[in-house]
Amino acid sequence: MMIDNIIEDGLCPSLMYGRGLRAGVLLITLLSPLLLPLLPGLAYAQELSCPQNLIPTKQGTDGDDVIHGTNGDDIIFAGNGNDVVYGNGGNDIICGNGGDDRIYGGDGDDQLYGGYGNDTLHGGLGDDFIQGGPNNDLLYGNDGKDRLLGGDGNDAIHGGNDDDIIHGGIGNDMLHGNNGNDEIYGDEGNDRVNGNDGNDLLYGNDGNDRIDGGLHDDTIYAGSGNDFLNGNDGNDRIYGEDGDDRVHGSTGNDYLDGGNGNDYLYANEGDDELYGGDGNDQLYGVTGNDTLHGGLGNDWLSGGFGGGEDDGKDTLYGDDGRDWLEGGNNDDTLYGGNGNDHLFGNDGNDKLIDDDGADFLVGGNGDDYMEAGMDDDMLFGNDGNDTLIGGMGMDMIFAGKGDDILQGNDGDDWLAGEDGNDKIYGGNGVDHLMGGLGNDMLYGNAGNDHIEGQDGDDLADGGEGDDWIFGNNGNDQLYGNDGDDVKIDGGSGMDKVYGGQGNDWLTGGRDDDELHGDDGDDRVEDYFGNDTLYGDAGNDILVGGIDNDMLYGGDGDDTLDAGNGNDHLEGGQGNDYMSAGDGDDTLDSRDGIVDNDFIDGGNGNDTCISDPDTAVLCE
Repeated sequence: MMIDNIIEDGLCPSLMYGRGLRAGVLLITLLSPLLLPLLPGLAYAQELSCPQNLIPTKQGTDGDDVIHGTNGDDIIFAGNGNDVVYGNGGNDIICGNGGDDRIYGGDGDDQLYGGYGNDTLHGGLGDDFIQGGPNNDLLYGNDGKDRLLGGDGNDAIHGGNDDDIIHGGIGNDMLHGNNGNDEIYGDEGNDRVNGNDGNDLLYGNDGNDRIDGGLHDDTIYAGSGNDFLNGNDGNDRIYGEDGDDRVHGSTGNDYLDGGNGNDYLYANEGDDELYGGDGNDQLYGVTGNDTLHGGLGNDWLSGGFGGGEDDGKDTLYGDDGRDWLEGGNNDDTLYGGNGNDHLFGNDGNDKLIDDDGADFLVGGNGDDYMEAGMDDDMLFGNDGNDTLIGGMGMDMIFAGKGDDILQGNDGDDWLAGEDGNDKIYGGNGVDHLMGGLGNDMLYGNAGNDHIEGQDGDDLADGGEGDDWIFGNNGNDQLYGNDGDDVKIDGGSGMDKVYGGQGNDWLTGGRDDDELHGDDGDDRVEDYFGNDTLYGDAGNDILVGGIDNDMLYGGDGDDTLDAGNGNDHLEGGQGNDYMSAGDGDDTLDSRDGIVDNDFIDGGNGNDTCISDPDTAVLCE
């Protein structure tokens, strides 16, 4: 027959079948199941009270009775006192009715009903059905595959040694599966559920519940409310569902899902998988090779919380929201996702990948790989030989210690090598490159870039665009390359400077430098040190200084001003103007072509060599 609905008449709910017949008597038989399954629209299993229209084989009084059943199938009604009932052998039906009763089913497949009062029910051997009633009851399944229902009240239920089904009912209940693969439902109220041994299926349902999986591989569903969930030993699957939950995985390879709410997930040992879900969550992988997903909300993810040497190789996904991700002591991979995120690799050779949002990435110790995303990001390599890649936005990238590789890519980026021998690439955009300590290689690439070598013997290449290049300390090699470079300054040290294509401005420094204007109309000057200046192609201006310099004009109409000192000047082809200043100078305007050169040796014992048609003022 099909059940249409459940009608509750006080303590004796009965079933309404399709033809309208009330069938409460037919419900309680030794052959039919007594615990109703979860029906559509019902939050928990419904209570079934002891049927009052059965004919008892033994019946108590209104006093406090001690009743012993037989070894057969007994039907015992205890009465309204505080009774003690022993079913003994057989498949018994025992109803406690009123009073605080103690009921022992004994051997056989028994049906025990506590009724009113604070009752204690023991199933004994056999597959028993045990129901407490509306008060605070204590239920024991003992041996056999038992079904236990606490009903109303704050109940304590212990399943026993086999595979049991337990429902707490309404009230704040304590439910223990004990041995066996148990199925436990907290139902309504703030319940404490413990699966104990076995592969258990545990449901908190309504209320703020505490659920412990126990030994072996358990599955836990918290339900609504702010719950505390602990998988304990075994490979557990835990679902926080609604509410602000605390979820602990313990030992084993666990799956933790916070669900809705602001959840706290702590995986502990094993290779675990954590999902924060909706809300602002905290996820901790601890030891093992863990995978963490923040989900929606502003989340905190830590792969190796605790910092032990047995931290695994973790993978963290911030997903949506403003997230904080920390790797741990091993080789971790962190993905920021959408939102303005903070990513920290900590120890190990880590991989940090940004996506959307203005993010903050710190590699920590180890040789790290870091990649910015769509917006304006900040990247810090810290210790180790790191690779830091900019993204689409205006990024700030700092290498830290170690021999690092920095790449700006798109956007107007700031890149600083700091310690170590670094390689820095500006990429597209107007970039600012700084080498720092160490012998660095800096490449501006496209855009009008600002490049500073800082300390060390550096190599700087402006690339395309109108660049500003400063070697600073050390013996540097500077290349303007394409574009009209604003200024290429060698700084301190014995530098080699090449203007490249375009109209460039080159300066040396205080030491003995070599400067090449290359193509274009260049200005090449070095006021200190014994310098060598080449104008090369174009109409160039070469200015020496106070020491002993060598100036070579090359092609084009050049102006050479050696300044004081014993200088050597060669004009090359074109209509050149050469002036030596004080000192014993050599000025050579010969190029084998009739042109209009001017030579002024200045003060000192000078040697002037020229072609015809050259105006010479030489002493």
